[in-house]
Amino acid sequence: NDVVTSLDIITPAIADDVGADSCAVTLLGRPVDASDKLSADLEDWQFVLAEGPAVAAFRSHRAVEHNGIESIVEHCPLFAEHLFDAGIGSVAAFPIIDSGHCLGSITLYSRRPRQLGRQQRCRAADWAHQIASCVVGDLEEWAFRRHRVTPNFDLATGYVMVSSDVD
Repeated sequence: NDVVTSLDIITPAIADDVGADSCAVTLLGRPVDASDKLSADLEDWQFVLAEGPAVAAFRSHRAVEHNGIESIVEHCPLFAEHLFDAGIGSVAAFPIIDSGHCLGSITLYSRRPRQLGRQQRCRAADWAHQIASCVVGDLEEWAFRRHRVTPNFDLATGYVMVSSDVD
C-alpha cells in the first residue's frame, strides 16, 4: 500500500486494513470511489444533504468519528436516517490534507457501533496521507472521474427533493 494508483483497488484495502466494513473516498467535495455500492450511496447522500462525517472532516480539517447512531442523530440528523436504513452502526471520516489544504476525505463505515482504536486511527490517517501525496499532482483528474461505483438514480431525486424542501 505504498503507492496509490487506483482508488477502486485502494478503498477495499483501506476498509480491510482499518477493520471497517466499507470505505469511500471523496476529493474536492465529490465522492469518487467506494469499496461497495452501499458506501458509495452513503457518501453521495452526505453531499446531497450537506451534512455527515465526510463533510465535517472536509470543513474542519480534522477526523470526525461517530461511535454509534445516537451520535450521528445528534450531529447529523438528516444523514442518520440513511445510515440507519443501511444498517450502519458507526462511521468515521479522515481528511485528506496537503500543505494545509483539505483535498477530500476517507470515510469508514461499520455495521456495528464501535470506536476506532489508536492504531486504526493512525492507519486511516496514513492512508489519507498516501492518497494526498499521490493525487495532489493531478487532483482534478482524480476528482472528476468516478472509478468503479456510481450512486443510485434515487440520489439525484433526493438532491432535487432536498434542494426544493420537498418531503
